[in-house]
Amino acid sequence: MSEHQNSINMDALETAIFIGISERKVREMVKKKAIPSFKLGDRRLFNREAITKWIRQRAGLENREDD
Repeated sequence: MSEHQNSINMDALETAIFIGISERKVREMVKKKAIPSFKLGDRRLFNREAITKWIRQRAGLENREDD
């Protein structure tokens, strides 16, 4: 895995690949404020840990003890 793939923050394309959806869908979700993201200058970024937590919450796994 490259250093870029290990980064804490991801762009829309990296996030799409990470969660298995299209980049267009990620951007649609941003517009609806349906996915955690933040702006840094003119860039929209996604924190890998926040996205992982968001996925786990949506899957009902956030409070499981067997991690």
